[in-house]
Amino acid sequence: SRFYQQVFGITVDLSSVRVADDPGGFGWVVFVAKELTYNRVYAMCRELFASSSFYGDDLDNAINMEKEERTADKGPYAVRFRNGVESDEENINTSANTLAERQTQNITLMEAMLMELWYFWRTGGSHLNFVRWVLCAGSRYLGGDIPCVDRSNAEFHVGYCHPSGANDSVSSRSAVHLTLHTPAL
Repeated sequence: SRFYQQVFGITVDLSSVRVADDPGGFGWVVFVAKELTYNRVYAMCRELFASSSFYGDDLDNAINMEKEERTADKGPYAVRFRNGVESDEENINTSANTLAERQTQNITLMEAMLMELWYFWRTGGSHLNFVRWVLCAGSRYLGGDIPCVDRSNAEFHVGYCHPSGANDSVSSRSAVHLTLHTPAL
């Protein structure tokens, strides 16, 4: 709640959000508020630190919302990730298509951008993802490509990868989450 108030200037009620138990090593929890859009989150990245996007400033019209693993359409949700500056070692050299075949849960572009903002806020200016691109395998662009993010050339960058592409410089972050939202009775 404090992150949303200080970074976005909004008050969010996260009292109905359930957080999955940590299965071990998944110490970071990202809360996704219903009030957010891709454009709003990316605009905040650009406001706080150097950022660029292959798709320009209008990510809302670039993302295929029907293919998102998770959205906050019906209310806020929480998702766990491994606490590490770099993406997950076990997902190196694994394509989005392979991750989908394995039916794993993976980070979305929204969650990756929020994680970057949260880490920057929490650490007073540090960043994530210096070594590898983060394959946001929980999302798809309208054309079918997979969003990816990294920190290179002194800026946060939103790019894309081919769904079948795999190499040692790209890795997804595995996700752990419960039911997205417990509706009010």
